[in-house]
Amino acid sequence: MMEAEEIVGAVEKVLSSRERGFVESVDLCINLKNIDLKQPKSRVNVDVVLPKKFREPKIGVFASGEIAMKAKEAGAEVIDPEELKRMDKKKAREMVNKYDYFVADAALMALVGRSLGTILGPRGKMPEPIPPGADPAQILSRLEKIARVRSKTT
Repeated sequence: MMEAEEIVGAVEKVLSSRERGFVESVDLCINLKNIDLKQPKSRVNVDVVLPKKFREPKIGVFASGEIAMKAKEAGAEVIDPEELKRMDKKKAREMVNKYDYFVADAALMALVGRSLGTILGPRGKMPEPIPPGADPAQILSRLEKIARVRSKTT
């Protein structure tokens, strides 16, 4: 069992070391005792909003009209509802793997669920709805700062 001072010391040592020539990442493994992760109430599935963005995520937006225009201006890639209707399963899987997060116009959530629910659901990528009258740029900027924390069963 590590003490808090040891963890802080290790983090300070890493931060003071020289910069590396590659993208660094951190994996944190925690062993939980007496917790059954097969029980849905015991699973961890949290989105943590960080103070700064740590990488440039790819965000797909299911929208049309004004929301699509605002999303494009904010730097997201817009997926047209007509394109979504024409998409076969293989193209849908490729598209889902291409993006880190999805956002959808609230009016299109039913269509997205019917078309891509079986693909997005298991991957934990169901889109966040954009409420009517909301600015997609604010939602997109918040998504850029999110780190997902999920428990995995082995």
